[in-house]
Amino acid sequence: MADFWLTLACSFLVRYDPWINGLFLRVEHLPGVKEFATAIKAPEVNVGGFALALLVLIFSRVTRFHDRISDIFKIRARFDRANILLPLAVMSGAQMSARQVANLKRDRHPLVRATFYKYASSRSEHPLVDKHDIESALEAWHILGSSRTPPSSSLRTTT
Repeated sequence: MADFWLTLACSFLVRYDPWINGLFLRVEHLPGVKEFATAIKAPEVNVGGFALALLVLIFSRVTRFHDRISDIFKIRARFDRANILLPLAVMSGAQMSARQVANLKRDRHPLVRATFYKYASSRSEHPLVDKHDIESALEAWHILGSSRTPPSSSLRTTT
């Protein structure tokens, strides 16, 4: 949803350009769009911006755009190693060799599944982390532009 709101807000800003505003006005005066705006009693609303924001939202969801960006820049991989795997290893008292630390990059997916998602999954029936904390972290992570897993620092374990 962050994509939608950001695009909608930007659509208000770019309408100050006469050429772009002309494009929006053409869209807003298309037969179906004009009737829709009149039906919801909002003919003067930024319907073109709303339509664009909706298209961006659909595109983002269908293509998993944020996941692709994360993969390209290795955002998720760095986060998993620096914020989940290494802290778990250090806090558990494990003495890791340089080779083991290097292997975290290669074995990240199975390690994160076995050590983190197993206990902090929003889909687990009995996670060790409070479900409300998991859902709050997922929402916060999603607002930041990723539909993937939340930061581990925002999760507390329950006893």
